[in-house]
Amino acid sequence: MDRTTATQSIPDTVLNEVTTLQSFLKEYANLPEKTSSTIYANLEGIKLGRKGSISIISLFVPSLGRVYHIDLISLGDGVLSTEPTSGTSLKTILESPTIKKMFFDVRNDSDALFAHHQISLRGVIDIQLMELATRTYYRRHLASLAKCVEGDSAVASATKEHWRSVAQIFDLRRRSEELSGRHIINIRPIDSLVLEFCKLRVVLLPHLWRVYSNKLRAGSELFWRSKITFETEERVKLARSATYDGDSKNKVLGPWDWYGNELDEAIWAWNDDLLDDIRIGDAETRPKYESVLFNKSEADALSFCNGGC
Repeated sequence: MDRTTATQSIPDTVLNEVTTLQSFLKEYANLPEKTSSTIYANLEGIKLGRKGSISIISLFVPSLGRVYHIDLISLGDGVLSTEPTSGTSLKTILESPTIKKMFFDVRNDSDALFAHHQISLRGVIDIQLMELATRTYYRRHLASLAKCVEGDSAVASATKEHWRSVAQIFDLRRRSEELSGRHIINIRPIDSLVLEFCKLRVVLLPHLWRVYSNKLRAGSELFWRSKITFETEERVKLARSATYDGDSKNKVLGPWDWYGNELDEAIWAWNDDLLDDIRIGDAETRPKYESVLFNKSEADALSFCNGGC
């Protein structure tokens, strides 16, 4: 596959009718191993969160080789709980602890899903936290998706240029139309620019996952796996709380700022806790050390993207 056009060649489908949504849910439910069918997800909307709205949910399912854009404007409220005969709804997928969902900064997504659709995300890994964990330097501030794609992703330079161009044009269009009281994200049928913007925000995530997971394997892997898993769950829960502020300036701060001796001490303390739990056979606390980051699903995703998504 030509690396310069790989992301653009991944097909995408707009689900704007109940019948097309149900077809997707049936197809997903019929996958041989749902637990290995990782989903890379992103939400877009107006002021995404409890004070705003969700317009589009984009899901990249490597096992199906396609991006699905769920058009909530056209489908309306209640659609996330709609079940075909398979018994699988979007709500059950998003709340399943065994179906892995990869987000980049899940906080406002979690806030919006819970506030507007009473969905409590589970089985999530936040790739933004993976990046933070791989650093060997200052961990105080979080990195943006743009910075990660530009600085860390191994995709071809032409792919990065395409990503950059689409993001810039989308931002200009959004700002221009908002001044006139319109929102490009809510225009129907969905603009081709919006679809490409949404698609890129999910198809580039497997590449970042690969980079960061490889770096984690080279270091204190189990320690960082547990920290990423725990802090992702904390993010999801925090975003559902009454006090969560999706516009807070403190959102740029990461949960860890250890380095040098401080990091060594944190790892030693964690190891001591783990050994204590193993000694006493604590079945309730042991799962917090078990990784949900690395399994067959991600290998499937990467094999799909071998040409350079």
